[in-house]
Amino acid sequence: MSTQRKSTNQDPILILSLSDPALRNAMGADARAANVMDSIKELVNDASTQSRTHQLAQERNHFVKNLHHPNAGAGIQAFLSKDYPIYK
Repeated sequence: MSTQRKSTNQDPILILSLSDPALRNAMGADARAANVMDSIKELVNDASTQSRTHQLAQERNHFVKNLHHPNAGAGIQAFLSKDYPIYK
């Protein structure tokens, strides 16, 4: 029985670059809007001390606040144009 490796059409340089967190970050693959990250941190920190009703209300408030932030428009535009967003 012979064993052969199946060849793939994947670019080894692209695979290498996407496996390196610093390169992924430089390419923008890990970019996150600072306002969203701040909301996530606040919500996670408050989750253990708040009621579920209050937590859901806070999540709704953060969602609406972030949706109306200029970074939301940048993210949506980048998604539609299949590009990386540039957040402020």
